Amino acid sequence: MALYLAPRQGYDLENTQGKKIGEITSGTMSVVLGKGIALARVDKNLYSPDDQIVVDIRGRKFPAMINKKPFVAGGHK
Repeated sequence: MALYLAPRQGYDLENTQGKKIGEITSGTMSVVLGKGIALARVDKNLYSPDDQIVVDIRGRKFPAMINKKPFVAGGHK
């Protein structure tokens, strides 16, 4: 059985050196993508598009990526 953890409000976003660069404002599991998705506030002075980031979920670090919306093509008509 696979364990899927969703990013939730209040979880920290960090760079690979462990420095906090932002915080999740809302998050859930995407049934379409089969993985966690979230919106977050990120300090643009601490982040560059080349950086790898992680989300700290209950003390465990999970790789994350920043995408522009929409997460899924198609959607409502």
